[in-house]
Amino acid sequence: MNYAMTAAVLMRFGGPEALELHDDWLRPRPQYHQVLVKVTAAAVNNTDIWTRRGAYGLPEDPTAQAGWPGSFDFPRIQGGDITGIVVEVGHGVTEELLGRRVLVDPAIYG
Repeated sequence: MNYAMTAAVLMRFGGPEALELHDDWLRPRPQYHQVLVKVTAAAVNNTDIWTRRGAYGLPEDPTAQAGWPGSFDFPRIQGGDITGIVVEVGHGVTEELLGRRVLVDPAIYG
């Protein structure tokens, strides 16, 4: 099994130059109750752009550079608006999902 993937990786806050394209990025392994999705299409929306720019601020410092989830570490692979195919499942996930086409909604609702 190939454990490398192509990824557009955000290396720091900034403009488009803060993104690097890698064709040898280590592919993540799904954890408990997770699946791995091979992306077949992705959108870039305002959240991706504002996160790349660090434009969201923090509650205690609205002028701080931060992304949608607040502070985070680099490198970071963005892109929540995706479609793809489930290619691997973690523990606790039925294998019936393998090969299924999916639309990912990355938001966490409380």
